[in-house]
Amino acid sequence: MVEQTLKNAPLMPFELRELAKDMLQAYEPTFKIGLFKSKQKTELERTRRLEAFYQALQKQVETTLEWKLRDKVTEFLLPYTSTALNESIFDKQFSQEQLVEQMNDNVRTTGEYVLVYTDKLANQLKKLYRQYYKDKWHEKSNEIFREFNEKLIN
Repeated sequence: MVEQTLKNAPLMPFELRELAKDMLQAYEPTFKIGLFKSKQKTELERTRRLEAFYQALQKQVETTLEWKLRDKVTEFLLPYTSTALNESIFDKQFSQEQLVEQMNDNVRTTGEYVLVYTDKLANQLKKLYRQYYKDKWHEKSNEIFREFNEKLIN
């Protein structure tokens, strides 16, 4: 169930790859904005593009992964436990710094690099969600089986 949802989730559609491309261009060593106070303007533009990509990525991940997985897993666990999974995984476990860390040194924005970068991010996010739900399953299954064992013994 989780693996199938992760496999089918379209995390990097065209619009998001275009935002990634804009962000990556801002991190190229030759990127510069303006003539006067250009260092400050360049940093502001980098921050603006990073924030725009991060927000769009968050929205995409929430709609294609987080909500779907949360609903499926909660529905699966409903007969056994009343606990609903309402945590926002993306907010807590994925930061803007991780977007920058995934970039190669001396970024050169080409179509191929944008695809490689976005694929790497998508795989990292899928791995994050896979691990989160694996951990949740272990936690909930121990709780469920403990309750079953208590009922059997008493």
